[in-house]
Order: sequence, then structure tokens, then C-alpha cells
Amino acid sequence: MTAEPLDGRISVLNVVVTIPEAHVGGAERAGLRFGDALAAHANVDTVMMEGKDDADLFADLGLSESIASIPSYTFIRDGLNRIFASSNNIWNVLIGTRLTPPKPLSDYDLVHIHNPVPLAGMVSVALHCRIKGIPYCVTTHGISKVPKIPEELGLSRGQRIVFNHGFLRAYKNVLSNATHLFALSEGDQDTITEWFSDQSVSVLPNGVDLNVSPEAPEVDTKVDLPDKPVLLFVGRIMASKGVDDLLEAFSLLEHDCKLIIVGPMRDEHFKDQIHTLSDDVEYRGYVEQAELDALYRRADLFVFPTRSDVFPLVTLEAMAAGTPVVSTTVGGLPEQIPDQVGRLVPPKEPKTFAAAVDGMLSNEQLRTEMGRAGKSLVEERYSWEAVAKAAVTEYYRIVN
Repeated sequence: MTAEPLDGRISVLNVVVTIPEAHVGGAERAGLRFGDALAAHANVDTVMMEGKDDADLFADLGLSESIASIPSYTFIRDGLNRIFASSNNIWNVLIGTRLTPPKPLSDYDLVHIHNPVPLAGMVSVALHCRIKGIPYCVTTHGISKVPKIPEELGLSRGQRIVFNHGFLRAYKNVLSNATHLFALSEGDQDTITEWFSDQSVSVLPNGVDLNVSPEAPEVDTKVDLPDKPVLLFVGRIMASKGVDDLLEAFSLLEHDCKLIIVGPMRDEHFKDQIHTLSDDVEYRGYVEQAELDALYRRADLFVFPTRSDVFPLVTLEAMAAGTPVVSTTVGGLPEQIPDQVGRLVPPKEPKTFAAAVDGMLSNEQLRTEMGRAGKSLVEERYSWEAVAKAAVTEYYRIVN
């Protein structure tokens, strides 16, 4: 029996399932930001599977006092990687955890799980809930991408069999036993209803922090930019984010401009490409939030030619800073970016992407109007405050 909270508010355990090496990704940051916003409307504890950069991440997000870590068990993953000399990260699904919340699990009204990978971690959390009889809901963070994983990772025929009969079956079992599913976009919701026609589901998008870091002298020095248009890309440096297409598109541009690339290097072969393409391409790696906020504000255009995304945070963050966006038509991006706030082109078409960027750079007034419209749209629809309120409304329906 769940303990009745003294203040009458619903009690929620917010669980961020993640690969230890991937804590700077959008899904992880979204789960943490969500928990922080939720605290204004519910009694919430947030826990995340531990990783080596936790302290830096929590401090950067200003959340260091509100997050608890739960263990990440990587020994099975690491052993199989050594045995099979794997390079495609397939065994990351086997990273497990043990749910050790700050309070007994029975003290919570429900558990909210974020992220499907690593699967073993997600299964473990869901199993704890089922044993204790605590309802759980899941934000899928990209269910529409799951069927594409074998192709993206280049899995062999044998690995695909393991994926379909192991990972996919267990993943669907967790989702089918959830009390409610939150989809990031309408496309994700369509995938869920195809898989589970009678499952309770609603759209709950990622939000964005509207209280961006103020300008500061030390940050201003770091983002000293040239007297030419600046393009900004933020994301993991890997093929699925369209980095190949970005670099090719940049080489085709008619305008003289600078490209700044921010994000962790996930595919080392891009390192040489970035450094040898042009003096006008600068790779900054991972930067602190204050510097990132300043880059969003200073950039003339945010460029994100992703090949596979669901509802990326980086595009919303750029829009919140008043920066227009050029991206692709994948996932929920058409929902995020209507014509009045940016331009979308088909993925894997660098020539078309370059033409869209050139068109935007040719029209400063259009960029200004799109930047204002994008900022207004984010403030209206995608603040974390609005997302948290919508979630709590659904929580009460679930519990009651």
C-alpha cells in the first residue's frame, strides 16, 4: 500500500535508464530536466544509472543536489565485447541495474521510466515495480527508431535474430505491462498503437529550459566569433546525426561562413574529416551549458541534418535562443519546426541541405522573423513547466 503524502501531492520516482558512457545525450538530459521541473508539482525523486561523468553533468545542469545514482552493471557487456571483438555496441543492451531509490519503493505512487537502452536496466526497473505492485509509465524516447536499430548498427543475420527474439520481445513486454506510455511525437504514438492497440498512450514531448545562462565575460571570450555568418551544429558526432551530410553540404555552400561543431566524438573517423575540411570548420567537443547557450544565441543558423531522430532537444534549444533552424524531415521534426520557424529537407541530401542553408543566409530579415517565431513557439508549447503539468495530470488519472 502506497503511503499517503502529507501534503496531498502525488509521489513519483523518476528513473533515467542510460548507458554509462552516453550521459550527455538528449534523452538523458531530458529525463533529468523533466524530474527537476516535476518537483514544482509533485513529490519526486530522480535516480539515474551511474556513469563516469555524473558529477560534471549534474553540476552543469544545476541539479547536483537532487539526483541519486543507481548502479550500472557492465561486466556482461564488457565480457561479450572482448569475446566477440564487437564494434557496433550491440551488447550495450545487457547493461543492468538494481533499483535503489532514496525511499522504499512502496512509498511512491508510481514510477516514471525514461529510455529503452540499456534494455537490461529498463527490464530490471520494470520488474522491481511489478514485484512491488507499483504502477509504472514509460517515456519511450524514440520507439519509432527501435525497428531501425539492426540496420543502423550494421548487425549480422545472426545478431538480427538475437535482436528480434531477445531485445525486441523483452522491450515490448516492458511496454505492454506499463500502466501508461508517453510518446515524444505523433509518429511515436502511431508506432505504439500499431504494436499495442489497447495500450494507454499520450504525447508528451521533450521540453526546453527557457532560463538560459546569462552572458558573462569569461563565456563571452570563449565564444568570440568571426565577422561572418556562423552555422552551429550540436549533437553526437556520428553518422546517424548526419555529420557526413553536414560536412559535404558545408563544402558546397556559396556563402563564406564558419561552421562550429559541438558534441562528443562517437565516431573517430570524423575527426580527421573535420580538421582537414576547412579552416572555417571548428570542432569544440563537449562544452558547458553556459557556453552552449551563448553559442545558440550568437549563431546565425542552427544546422542539424540528422538521419535518425525522434524529437531532438537541440533544435528546441536553438529555437528558444531565437536562432532559426535548417534540419530534416525525420521523426517529430516536422511537428517541431513548421515553415514559419525554419526549413526542413529530406535526410541524406547534402546538396538540398546546402541550398536551404544558402537560401537562409541570403535573407537576414527572414532569419530574424523565423528566430522570433521559433522562440514564441517554444515558450508556448515546449517549456518544461508545461510538460511537467501535463505529466502530473496524466499521473493522477493513472493512480485514480
